Amino acid sequence: MATFAPIRRQVQLCIGKAGIPVGSLIYVRQGRREHCAFAYDVDWLDNPACFNISADLQLLPGHQPHKAASPHKDGWLAIGKLPS
Repeated sequence: MATFAPIRRQVQLCIGKAGIPVGSLIYVRQGRREHCAFAYDVDWLDNPACFNISADLQLLPGHQPHKAASPHKDGWLAIGKLPS
């Protein structure tokens, strides 16, 4: 039986040339279980021009579960993009 080393990665999501912080995405793998959660930055939520970055991520404070995507399969952690 194959064992998987635990992994925890966090990526900060920023937009625009100014690098405005939008939030952070956390990926955790423990054994065969994978989990992703996203949290909007407080300043982003206070910004009148804010928008949700995904239909399943409401404009609310705190971490929200997000569909897990392995950073090793599509490389989204390596290049800093959100999974589709």
